[in-house]
Amino acid sequence: NNINFLMGSWWPNLEDLYEADVPVYRFIQRPGDLVWLNTGTIHWVEVFNLLFVRREHLSKKQCLVHCQDCARKGSAALDDFMVLEQYRMEDLMQVYDQFTLVSGPP
Repeated sequence: NNINFLMGSWWPNLEDLYEADVPVYRFIQRPGDLVWLNTGTIHWVEVFNLLFVRREHLSKKQCLVHCQDCARKGSAALDDFMVLEQYRMEDLMQVYDQFTLVSGPP
C-alpha cells in the first residue's frame, strides 16, 4: 500500500486489519499508565515528554515533532532544534517510582 512505516504519518483501516485476522488492541494510555509491547509490534503513539522541533518551524507554529534519532540525522549536534519538555522530569520520576504491578484475577 506504499506505506512508510518508519517515517510516514499513517493510520490503518481497522476493517482491513480485522478481515486479515490481525490482532488489534485499542486503549487510551493515561498519565501513569505503563504499556508493554513485544518486539516487532506495530503501534501508534503521544511522542512523549521530550519533543525535538526545528527552531524555524517553531516560530511559524508549524511544529513537526521528531524523535531524537531523526533530529540527529538532520543536525548531529541538534543545532537546528529546540527541545520542548511536556512534563517535569521530577514528576515523571515520581510516577515511575510509585508504579506497582497489579495482578489479574486468579
